Amino acid sequence: MKTKFLIRTWHYIVLISLGVVFNYTCTYAQDVGGNTSRGGLAIGAKMGVNFNQFSQPGTSIGGSAGGFARYQVLDFLDVQGELIYSLQGGGRMDFNRDMYYGGYDGPISYINYVNRNIYLHNIEVPVSARLTLPELNNGPIVPRLILGGSYAFNIAAFETNDKIIYFTDGTSSIVSNTSENVRGDYFPHNFSAHAGIALDFVVANGNVFTMEFKYRQGFNNLNGVSTIITELTERLHSSSFSINFSYRIF
Repeated sequence: MKTKFLIRTWHYIVLISLGVVFNYTCTYAQDVGGNTSRGGLAIGAKMGVNFNQFSQPGTSIGGSAGGFARYQVLDFLDVQGELIYSLQGGGRMDFNRDMYYGGYDGPISYINYVNRNIYLHNIEVPVSARLTLPELNNGPIVPRLILGGSYAFNIAAFETNDKIIYFTDGTSSIVSNTSENVRGDYFPHNFSAHAGIALDFVVANGNVFTMEFKYRQGFNNLNGVSTIITELTERLHSSSFSINFSYRIF
């Protein structure tokens, strides 16, 4: 089910991307006398989709939304700062909880936690250098190389999982798609570096619509759990591949 969803998502992304390229190339070609200046300070809105993963198998899909400020420092260099809400996270390893040794007085023998996914609700501040060739600046589509870093603060964290409950009489039961607040299990600060490419489409009024493909890699361990269960204490470094769209408003 998740694989089919990812395939459908990628199909939509490809179709949207092709439509954006065709539409804005035609718009630029028709607007021969339009203003395509992009110098100075630019402020706009940004949103996108994230494909998130920790340093282990398992992917979670999230999104992001916020705003940006961009300044053209040189003909080949823009500097951009952002303030965005970003849903990150990833999959976690399955683990068993032995209820005999956990002090639980009842008919349950142990619980197997499977299909674990973590969703980290972050406020993120990325800063990027956007590089291009000066001779491309007046074209309808300006490709750019993106390099930068970011700081994210976690404001909420939730885990979804399925619980397989094994009883002392040999029977079992499953509880699907449960959600738990686990913010206390994760380090709230995340420092990352990112790299990618962007395509700036110059529209008829001189503003810029941007499509961005970016990979982000976290530096620090986000796991704040201390226990003898190794499946809960492995080091977690977050990463994500994101596809973003932004539009210059001012």
